[in-house]
Amino acid sequence: MRLDNGMISGRQYRRTLFLELFGSSVYAMTGLLVSKSRERCFEMLLFGGILALVLAIFYWKMAASIRELNEEKKNLLFLKLLSVVYALRFMIRGGFVLAMFYTLLEEFLLKDMSIHYIVIPLIVVCGYGVVKGRENRQRTMELLFWFVLVPFIFVLLLVVKDISLSNLTSVGKTHSQDLSGIFIVLSFLSNVEFAFFLEPVVNERDRHFKNVLVPVLLVILTNFLVLFLSVGVLGYEQCEKFRWPVLRVLQSAKVPGGFMERLDIFLVAFWVFAVFSVVSGCIVYGWELLRFGEQNINLKKKWVLMAISMLGLYVSAIYCYQLSKPLEQFVKLTMYVDIPLGIICALILYGYRKWKKRAVKAMAEAALIFLAIPLFSGCGAMTDVEDWDYVLTLGVDKVESGDDKGSYVYSFGISTSKESKTEWVESDTLKNAIDKYENTHDKSLQLGHVTAILIGKQTFQNEEDFKNVLENLKKQ
Repeated sequence: MRLDNGMISGRQYRRTLFLELFGSSVYAMTGLLVSKSRERCFEMLLFGGILALVLAIFYWKMAASIRELNEEKKNLLFLKLLSVVYALRFMIRGGFVLAMFYTLLEEFLLKDMSIHYIVIPLIVVCGYGVVKGRENRQRTMELLFWFVLVPFIFVLLLVVKDISLSNLTSVGKTHSQDLSGIFIVLSFLSNVEFAFFLEPVVNERDRHFKNVLVPVLLVILTNFLVLFLSVGVLGYEQCEKFRWPVLRVLQSAKVPGGFMERLDIFLVAFWVFAVFSVVSGCIVYGWELLRFGEQNINLKKKWVLMAISMLGLYVSAIYCYQLSKPLEQFVKLTMYVDIPLGIICALILYGYRKWKKRAVKAMAEAALIFLAIPLFSGCGAMTDVEDWDYVLTLGVDKVESGDDKGSYVYSFGISTSKESKTEWVESDTLKNAIDKYENTHDKSLQLGHVTAILIGKQTFQNEEDFKNVLENLKKQ
């Protein structure tokens, strides 16, 4: 949604694209990548980064079609339909980023705070930033670039001394799905598509290939450093065990003299800026094509589109947070639906610019109708039933003695096509118990078929413990 007539500089372009890639990848990708690729994670990051760069170059080349359509100012139906597809895609993408951000806060900082108190203010701030116009947003991104990058590099340097070469060279079991690491990297770097909308509004004298090359390479290098430090400090097994190994590493960073004790809080606070970049970008680029039929978008329409985007982001964030294994679902949806849709939509715009025949436009409009179907069909989340362990009974009781006193033990009564079994896992929450189980087994847990929940006598009789158990169950 272009809210002003200003252009942006090449520097603003590069810093904005970097923040939009940084915010969706650096904190969330490492744990999932190591769990799938183990000691081949560095190799997968390299190949996935190369594919992301190729995708960025593709969008950079295709951006000429948007630039030409912008000059024509024709009110075309297929452009409006295409804009709806983009808006829906970016609402879902932004919802995943918001859900990941809240999940991190919930685990490390704000365990008892509702998701609504985090997501709603953040969406409102992002919406306000977009309403202020493109030029103001780009200036903000240019400033936030240093607020995000400098503290991050500073803290990474503090943990270099904790690296153990034995952690980097140790070899454990290799997952059979290690090549899926390439798709994980490509999914978390899928925001390279934003170059498709940034390139046409750059000043003509600043239109260079480096506008795409520099931020993508810088993000790949940043992720490589994060992966190197995470594995070097924690080792492969610990990185695989934790959902956010980056934060575990940063918790060990200490400023000489004890000036700051919790540097992880410091970094999470600055990650808010990167999340702001991603979510506000999802709002801006989602409705970008609507401006092609009009010289200016009136204020009323701006607020209507803004309200739709903010509501869509909120619903998407709540839904994504409630998903089982949301990071894995994000990768599947991105690879099976989102990236193919982005490529096809760009080719449709390119085809219109190149041929401009009625037949092409008619085919484009018809194709868009079919392209919208996967967004609602959920085909990106298809999973083989053999990949799941189906829980029929769930038990929970508090540990009253030993080193784990005060935590809970969860029992999963599991039924598969081959056997029935019961597994016990000790953890402080049900979500962490599920994560522990899935990190040590080949299959994921499916709680959608639970028919009975058993609560231990002592836990049931203790009001506080019983309340905690119910809260954990509600979240699943």
